[in-house]
Amino acid sequence: MYFIVLVLLLTGAAQAQPPAPPQPPQPPQPPILGKHWGGGKLSPEDDLKMTAARSLMESTPDRAIPLVEKLLARTDSPGVQHQALDILTNSQHPKAREITTRAAKGEFGRDLQIRALRRLGGESTPENLQLLESTYKSATDPAVKSAVLSAYMAAGDAQRLIAIAKSDSNTDLRRRAVQYLSHMKNPEATNYLVELLK
Repeated sequence: MYFIVLVLLLTGAAQAQPPAPPQPPQPPQPPILGKHWGGGKLSPEDDLKMTAARSLMESTPDRAIPLVEKLLARTDSPGVQHQALDILTNSQHPKAREITTRAAKGEFGRDLQIRALRRLGGESTPENLQLLESTYKSATDPAVKSAVLSAYMAAGDAQRLIAIAKSDSNTDLRRRAVQYLSHMKNPEATNYLVELLK
């Protein structure tokens, strides 16, 4: 009997609670336009331009490359610059390679230089490795030098990384070279790391 009375009291208390006030309607969210790429968000117009640039590079690279180079020189949109550089570095066209080399030398600014240097490591041609080596020797910016180290790792160039780890005057860069060597499945890199521990 006591249990029944308790249940009735609790039920009545629950019914006596005032209803929760209705939630105010949420304002509609604006649509997400454009796409995000490295370096920033592309506007819808720039997104269309980059789509057109990729298509032209596949069909008529001779006409596309001068237009893509103009996009690379734009300073108002890092996202456009990054995409333009990626388009050029993915091309084997001699003119595209020439522009990429100029970017790696810093002609289009530090940010694109670092990006271009890292991309060069993905294709370990003698020309690319020579460019990386000369850039490392002449650079004074540690970030640029670090980009070269990253490219050496991507290229599987343990020999140059070991040389830097042994002799560079910058301790941080020597440490970075050792870190990159540790990520390489390379007997020469492994042997050097073992030697460090002796």
